[in-house]
Amino acid sequence: MRPHHHTLGTSCAASRFYNQYQWNTRALMKAVQQHILQQLSKAYPRRSGRKPTLNVLVDLTTLRKEGQFPGLPVSYFNGKYGLHLVVVYLLIGKVRFPWSFAVWKGKGRASESKLAVGMIQSLCHQLQGRFHLKVLADSGFDNQYFLKPLSQLGLTVLVGTKGDRKVGDKKVKELFFNGSWVKLNTPELQVTVAWFERRYPTGETERRYVMCNQPLTAKTLVSWGKSRWRIEAFFKAAKGRFGLDQFGQRTLRGAIRFIFLSLLAFILTHTVNEYPNSSTMDWGELAFQAARSLVLWVLRAEFLMLQDQLFTDSELHHFPRAG
Repeated sequence: MRPHHHTLGTSCAASRFYNQYQWNTRALMKAVQQHILQQLSKAYPRRSGRKPTLNVLVDLTTLRKEGQFPGLPVSYFNGKYGLHLVVVYLLIGKVRFPWSFAVWKGKGRASESKLAVGMIQSLCHQLQGRFHLKVLADSGFDNQYFLKPLSQLGLTVLVGTKGDRKVGDKKVKELFFNGSWVKLNTPELQVTVAWFERRYPTGETERRYVMCNQPLTAKTLVSWGKSRWRIEAFFKAAKGRFGLDQFGQRTLRGAIRFIFLSLLAFILTHTVNEYPNSSTMDWGELAFQAARSLVLWVLRAEFLMLQDQLFTDSELHHFPRAG
């Protein structure tokens, strides 16, 4: 949200809040991640037997920004100009949370794949083996910097790929068997390759390819591959209802703080409303309901805190009579 769109306080106050105030953004991010872990543990408590599968969706989205901003790493990427975010999104059943994000700072800096791997490694450390992680990403992450380190962690990894990707002495589009178990040239990794026809509203179709570092049937692989697109529903809600792409900050610090608070609004709305079905619910109405509940909770908490500061236990029961 741009400063002049704020309904509480002035635009100058909002700008100072994002860019100048000394509040610990990193500590708040860690606190939110602890909340996410608690919600996952609550929804899926530790039990004997097979671990539940947690889908870890990875994608890059662009927050469009026009003009030149020396304090922001804006650039062109895939035909879009703006601030480019790598987002890690968790999905299991009705529970879904954005876990973390990183700003891609352009060529010559850490690639989007390396940024994603770092965030997923942190997630693995936090979960401590309580879930089986299945990483899903699009073809932008089909490279050795993404596939190799995650495979070495023992994770199931599925990515989209292109038809001209080399597997042995052939290209992916030249494979005869849908569900082929083949060896990549770079990195040296065994994968299952499958494909399907994606139909667009115009009636046109396009062949899409996916590959996974596990021996799977083509049917399973295609089903998993299609689930990659569920992160798009999150991006649509975050941008359309929580202002993710409406930041007006001119500094990286201000932009990161704004993005974090936008994602936090989504997380709180999702949690307070007990994991609604994102495909059928109105996120605007859900956000209003969450805000109302949270405001009442904050007022009650502040009242109890003030009560503890002003009165002892004995004073609470012996108020002086009026007159």
